[in-house]
Amino acid sequence: MAASRLISVSKKLNKPFSPTPSPLKYFKLSLLDQVLGNMYMPLAFFYPKKPAQISQILETSLSKFLTSYYPFAGRLRDNIFIDCNDKEARLINVHYDCPMSENVNLPDTGPKYLPFAKGMTWNHSADEDSLVVAQLSNFDCGGIAISACISHKLGDASTLCKFMSNWAITTKFIGMKGPSPMLIGSSIFPPSKNVPLTKPMIASQIQLTTTNRYLFSSSKLNALKAMISSQSGVQNPSRVEVASALLHKCAIAASKTTSGSFKSSILNQFANLRSRMVPPLPQSSVGNIISSMSILTTKEEDVTLASVFKELRKEKEIFKKKDPIKENQLLSALGNFDKQQEMPSSA
Repeated sequence: MAASRLISVSKKLNKPFSPTPSPLKYFKLSLLDQVLGNMYMPLAFFYPKKPAQISQILETSLSKFLTSYYPFAGRLRDNIFIDCNDKEARLINVHYDCPMSENVNLPDTGPKYLPFAKGMTWNHSADEDSLVVAQLSNFDCGGIAISACISHKLGDASTLCKFMSNWAITTKFIGMKGPSPMLIGSSIFPPSKNVPLTKPMIASQIQLTTTNRYLFSSSKLNALKAMISSQSGVQNPSRVEVASALLHKCAIAASKTTSGSFKSSILNQFANLRSRMVPPLPQSSVGNIISSMSILTTKEEDVTLASVFKELRKEKEIFKKKDPIKENQLLSALGNFDKQQEMPSSA
């Protein structure tokens, strides 16, 4: 297993290429940024060949890239704002004495074995840690993996994907100005002074989570779509819908096997709001610009693939009609907050 064959580690602290201007020193968190826990979100990309001098290239491009993504090199302060002090984003260079295949084709499906940033327990973090940690993983087959973990305080999955995409553009066109993000989250969901300073609402509600990776082939997903469509009478179910229905059904069955009795359960899904805003926001918008939808299963006879799928599709149609800000289910589930917030002076 690759995780046990790590042979070297080196760390580089990357500061923005240009210092952040004084007026931008304090970056306000949005209300959604505040209530989401300071956990890390990971993403990794694998490449079969290692380009020459890739380590130096990534160091240079990350430094230039952080000039426009300046909050990503700052530090979280009191769950209210990010101090854009240009402290650093970490870039870790590691070498594995094994081929890449031992990471991507593991029989054990746990994501902890993939080459995310070394030492980053990606479901929690401390306020003083780097908000971004990137990693270059080198394998003895000549392949590499480029991965990163960003704090959920900085944004959602869309933010992470755009961060990696824009970093790649900056790396490819190293001499040119890279893409700039839209740092507008706090203007959409104004922050509150009533959110706990050290224990965000969602983080305090998370007790114990177990994560696994399940691989579904296209042929199996297509067969599942055909079966659920036939049973439910609904045409063209999506791959996400049928996979979610199957996992929810299996989780309920596993819970009953463990406890000995059926228990009510909730299937919760998050949704990107950028395309639903008026006017729509570009995908370069940084922050947690999301909401959620959920279905409640209270009767054992309702635990069929068709019924779970139909309830999920019904909830999605209801979700589409809601105001993405005023009827944001993620915030509604957590309570009402005072929208007023005084921020430190940048003088």
